Amino acid sequence: MMLVNYLNENFITLEELASVTKIDQQEIRAYQTEKLMPLASYKLDVVLNCSSFTGAHSENYVMEYYAKGYISWLSTAHTLKSEERVFEEFSNRYSRALSVLKGSKCEVATPGLNEIIMEDWEHFLQGTYGLCTQTGLPEDIAAKGFAVEQIKALLERDVLDSNEIKRLEYFVNLLDNASSPFAPHERLNSSRHRLVNEVRRKYKLQS
Repeated sequence: MMLVNYLNENFITLEELASVTKIDQQEIRAYQTEKLMPLASYKLDVVLNCSSFTGAHSENYVMEYYAKGYISWLSTAHTLKSEERVFEEFSNRYSRALSVLKGSKCEVATPGLNEIIMEDWEHFLQGTYGLCTQTGLPEDIAAKGFAVEQIKALLERDVLDSNEIKRLEYFVNLLDNASSPFAPHERLNSSRHRLVNEVRRKYKLQS
């Protein structure tokens, strides 16, 4: 039940997504096929067996769970209705977020940004970022990627001075804020565990 509780607390089902946005499930499926809308981040194959004094009953069904941020993204897809325009929206928001983040904190360049955005777009459409970021939206995706890149670069150094420790703390907190908690069965293998929890423990960083 821990997994079900986690999903119900942190995600929205396909039925709820359709109800909130007033966009029916068939249209959502069409947007997914047209690469305007991400797929579900989690699917539960449910086998339900029930017994009572009236007899036994069984049901099999699939439940899909989406990041709550996809409420706003679905509305964007519904408005733009074009893969080119929707990707442009994703790319522009990603680029703007990255530009803000790079402001005064970055020492490591990000070469091949267009290729990175395209790769992240594909993961976005597969529902990957709905699973591993807070909102599943371009801003958190950019923040997560940028923070991971910076943390890994700092960890490659043999010794960190006080300024580098401060930078490491900043990026660990950035990753913490952008990342999802992850489902209970995923946590020990997650980027959050490796690059937030373990790095904080090793370097005695403040959250």
